Amino acid sequence: MMHSRFRSIVPALLLAAAVIAHGTRADAAEAESPQQASSSNQSGPVREGFTMELGLGGAMTSVSRELYSVSYDQGRYESEAFRETKTQSGLAPLSLSLGGFLTRDWALLFRVSGTSFTEGDARYANTFSGLAAQYWPSERLMLGAGVGIGTLLATGSYSSSRDVNRGFALSGRVGYSILSSEAHALRFAFEATPTFYENVDVTGYAVSFEWQLL
Repeated sequence: MMHSRFRSIVPALLLAAAVIAHGTRADAAEAESPQQASSSNQSGPVREGFTMELGLGGAMTSVSRELYSVSYDQGRYESEAFRETKTQSGLAPLSLSLGGFLTRDWALLFRVSGTSFTEGDARYANTFSGLAAQYWPSERLMLGAGVGIGTLLATGSYSSSRDVNRGFALSGRVGYSILSSEAHALRFAFEATPTFYENVDVTGYAVSFEWQLL
């Protein structure tokens, strides 16, 4: 009788062990799933710590000047103010940004960028220098905005001196990454840099190919 009881208990014990083992494996799988989800969430660009950007491209620069016309009529001089706007094509010289990511989606940068063109013997460069914020609404799309100082530099073979104007400047930028890894991004970007000087307003429009260290 004892042997028969033993034979009836053994299968029950084996069944209980199998159930416990199955439950242990299920608990282990559930414990690993958050780690796997976290690993999948961390794939793609890291975007943390120090960051820098370099860019180069082509540009259009719009120059709006306040001018005066003087006329003489019946023994009296009359002056009239008007604005003259010209748009020139040229280059977007090498741009540079240095800063860091505050979060995965937001970065604060010190940025220098601008546009340049040639008119006759004169060469002009309009630059933006200031602080800029960068926001990433998605893995590839980047938005940026900044405020700083604008510098309009004019040089030419007709003069050994340089004409320099300084004023208030803004920057607005949008870019889309065509190649992206954990630490690097290559993208095309469009940037507008309106600057305001005394009697002259200059707005640069640049299309650049940019690299960023993420």
